[in-house]
Amino acid sequence: MSELLRVQIKELLDNSRRILLCAHRNPDGDTLGSMLALWHYLRRDHQVRMVCCDPVPEVYRFLAGWEEILSTQAASALLETYQLAVAVDASDLGRLGPGGEELLARAEKVVTIDHHAVGLSFGDPSWLDSTAAATGELIFSLLEGAITPQMAAALYTAIVTDCGSFRYANTTARTLAIASRLVEAGADPNKIATRVFETRTLASLRLLHQALSTLEVDQTGQLGWMELRDDMFEAVGASPNEGEGFVNYVRMISGVRLAILFHENGSKVRVSLRSQDLDVGKLASLFGGGGHMRAAGCELSQALPQAKSEVLTAARDFLQGTIK
Repeated sequence: MSELLRVQIKELLDNSRRILLCAHRNPDGDTLGSMLALWHYLRRDHQVRMVCCDPVPEVYRFLAGWEEILSTQAASALLETYQLAVAVDASDLGRLGPGGEELLARAEKVVTIDHHAVGLSFGDPSWLDSTAAATGELIFSLLEGAITPQMAAALYTAIVTDCGSFRYANTTARTLAIASRLVEAGADPNKIATRVFETRTLASLRLLHQALSTLEVDQTGQLGWMELRDDMFEAVGASPNEGEGFVNYVRMISGVRLAILFHENGSKVRVSLRSQDLDVGKLASLFGGGGHMRAAGCELSQALPQAKSEVLTAARDFLQGTIK
């Protein structure tokens, strides 16, 4: 089935002249790397536009072409129409953020390419392969044979970020084989690792200091959490995306099976869930979210104290096995 979808989508890409590429909100390395690789492939012979509702995080601004990504608002103002729209790494329409669905409505046909196991799939065709460590693996198979060094760097970034430098359980022999092929095609593992995992702004480290001061672990030692509040970002001058990955500091604690980060964002709270051995996608789905077995998230339209109370109550029930 995947091979049929791959061929079908490749034909749609090659035969469409005006194409819209969409990344999900709060963009990570997978959605950005996958979208940029497609853009590099298409831009030679197509009219192609890249869109994301949120700014590209500083950590990914070494990838060639990132400055060509428009905000959803800016793209909407252009009043363009498209023969094809491609959403990458988005499990449902809501992941595209405000204005995303309206932009897709300007396309004659919508395709989705994703590897998340949960969510309300959209697009026709919709290529969903939950066995892939990253959407970047699917884009690699789609473009294999035409990959330039710039595309290789984008796809390597997509994969290495979504599998935690090949440390997470989603890493497979296929993942490592594809990474090897991308290095042969021009990706520089050292440069990418340095930029993505070892380079941070001073503001982001000060933000981490504040976040760690809220760190808590419950009496069982299995549930840990911390929070990021709007006032923390203001105090240190950090941008909204500089808290990415902070939840992993909670996950590192010995004995913690379920790690949670509560990220206040105005009138809403983004919740990141991580685990070594639990299917946190099931917990996220209780609040309308989703993701992977070991990494998932959701967003609640509530004040931070109320959101924390509800999620932590559900998390304790989840750990006790009363929520399946």
